[in-house]
Amino acid sequence: MRIFFISLAVFSFAAGLSGCRHRQDSLSMPLRWADAPADLRIFPASGVELMKQHAISLQPFTDSRDAKDAVGVNVEDKNRSPVSTKDDVPAFLTGRFAEVLRANGVESGAANADRVISVEVQRFFVTESNLYEGDVALCVTLSDAVGRVLWHGVVEGKSKRFGRSFAAENYQETLTSASFEAFKSLGEKVDFFASFK
Repeated sequence: MRIFFISLAVFSFAAGLSGCRHRQDSLSMPLRWADAPADLRIFPASGVELMKQHAISLQPFTDSRDAKDAVGVNVEDKNRSPVSTKDDVPAFLTGRFAEVLRANGVESGAANADRVISVEVQRFFVTESNLYEGDVALCVTLSDAVGRVLWHGVVEGKSKRFGRSFAAENYQETLTSASFEAFKSLGEKVDFFASFK
């Protein structure tokens, strides 16, 4: 009988620890380009040819979000457990977008550019309930050498995925997918490429 009560106590203690791990109050994680498509060639060939006719400068992204370190929240069981990062979100996205441009054959570091791409991060967030749901919004401006705006618009990316509860890798993968979809959305803007004529 004594062994039974000892076993029950050990089981209850272990279950309690498991519950504590699940009901984590917050999560801080590094940003990582995770589970991205291997092929980043998402721009139409005709648009790329127009871009190649110009010297292009991609400016460092800016950030208009209120909470610069907030990248997600877990709302399971009616709790709100915030997810944050110490990394620089706009710098991270600048690097990723430069990679996409390069993969499409477009160089973006011209010193004497006649086309300047500026991007403002408006949303970069994941809400986790029964699914991980990513939401990224970027405001893109294309200007000429004297600052005249040639094109201006907002591109958005959404993503949904299943995953283990409150896991950094799932937030990273969801943010990557949503960011990639936003970049891909820009590649579908015919008038953006027309501004390079």
